[in-house]
Amino acid sequence: MEKVFSKIRDAAIWLLSNKDIDYIFLSLTLENNRGANIFKQAPIRSKLIIITPENSFIRQVCSQANVPFVVKPIEAKNINQQIEVADNPMSLKPNIPGMVRRLFSHYLPEEKEFLVEAEHKLLTIKLEQVCYFQRFDDHIRVVDLSGNVYTIRRPFEALIADLEEEALFQPHEDYLVANDAVGKHISVDQDFIVLKSPSVRIPLSASGKTNSLEAGIIDSTTQN
Repeated sequence: MEKVFSKIRDAAIWLLSNKDIDYIFLSLTLENNRGANIFKQAPIRSKLIIITPENSFIRQVCSQANVPFVVKPIEAKNINQQIEVADNPMSLKPNIPGMVRRLFSHYLPEEKEFLVEAEHKLLTIKLEQVCYFQRFDDHIRVVDLSGNVYTIRRPFEALIADLEEEALFQPHEDYLVANDAVGKHISVDQDFIVLKSPSVRIPLSASGKTNSLEAGIIDSTTQN
């Protein structure tokens, strides 16, 4: 028996009441996490195969999580190949939680690469390209060293947790700044950190000064 759902809610209700499922083919796009939201609403216990448009980020996420995937346009031979992968007892066990975490974080820690939005398009940028992150109510602004602006739609606290081992610091609770950018472009001016490229002032809070000192960005002789 085959069931097709166009709405995540309907699919989730059906999955919650039906356990004997051989395969789940999930059509996945990253705009607004369409498709991926199923993981928040129902457990996935069956063999999973992702159907996706051409997207290097999704392909990397699936490959790293050992989850079979098929790139659109769909061909029967490709579906059959991935079913064989899913059925093969020698295949590595899929890491569904790891895949879901990366899909919602839009971050690949192995490559230190982000999936970002720009002019209604999804792009990937490397962490080394980022100058700073800025928190807004419903998104995070990402500004690279050339002044280009991108958007990530996820909680700021989750971003900080993902990057806690990286060379970044918080001059203010709403900003996360790359240490490399600081060394090249930033000086301290009273209660602001001044970025020379791109040209912007970032507020420096009391806790931010402590963070800056700990990161070696400023010292007591450069504070006013």
